Amino acid sequence: QNFNKGGDGPRLYWQVKHNMIPKINAASPNSAHLFFAKLHEMGKLHKIITQNIDSLHLLSGVPIEKIIEIHGHCRSLICSDVKCVLNPVPFKEGNCDFKLTWEECKEKNFFADVEVPSCPKCSSPLTQETVKFGQPLPEGAFSSSSQAISEADLVVVVGTSLVVAPANSLPGVGLQVGAKLVIVNKGVATRYDEYAVGVIDEPAGEFFKNVGECL
Repeated sequence: QNFNKGGDGPRLYWQVKHNMIPKINAASPNSAHLFFAKLHEMGKLHKIITQNIDSLHLLSGVPIEKIIEIHGHCRSLICSDVKCVLNPVPFKEGNCDFKLTWEECKEKNFFADVEVPSCPKCSSPLTQETVKFGQPLPEGAFSSSSQAISEADLVVVVGTSLVVAPANSLPGVGLQVGAKLVIVNKGVATRYDEYAVGVIDEPAGEFFKNVGECL
C-alpha cells in the first residue's frame, strides 16, 4: 500500500522498520565494502551503484560523491509531507520541512516506543528517505547510474540476482560500451553470466577479502 495515501500504509511500513533499524544500526562494513574503499584510495574506483539503504559503503570510507544510492538511505528521518527527490508525492500539501539526521534520532531515541512516529510540526507520519514499494526510482538515479557505467572499463556486480527492473539492465550498459563484466554471487545465476569474463560463486565478503590481500 502506498505510504503517502495513508490508510494502513504507514503502520505496515513502520512495523517493518522497527524490526530493521536495530539491525542496520548494529551493522558494520565487511570485507567487500572495505575492498571498494581500498580501490578508492588507490584511485581505481569510479562509482559505486547500490540498491542497499544501509550506508555501509559510506561508513567504509568511500566518499558520498562516489556513491549512487538508487533506493535511498537511512541516514535521516523526514516528515512525509516534505516534498523532495525521495518523497516526490507528499502526504498532504508538501509544506513541511521537518528533518532529523540519524544521529539526532538515535540521541533522542525519537521513535523507540511509538508505533507510527509523527511529525512534531504538522503531525504527518515520519518516514526515511528510501524508495517505497511501488514508488519509482528517484529522479535522475537511473540516468546517473547509466552514465557512470558507460564511463567504466570494468563493471563488478555483487550480491544481486538482477531481476528487479530497471536496475537489472545496468550491466548491459557497460557491455554495450565494451566494459568487462565480473559477477560475484553465491549460488545465484543472473541473466548476464554468459557475457561476463568472470563469474565468482563465493560469498562476497570472503572473495573480496582474499582479493584485497593481493592488492
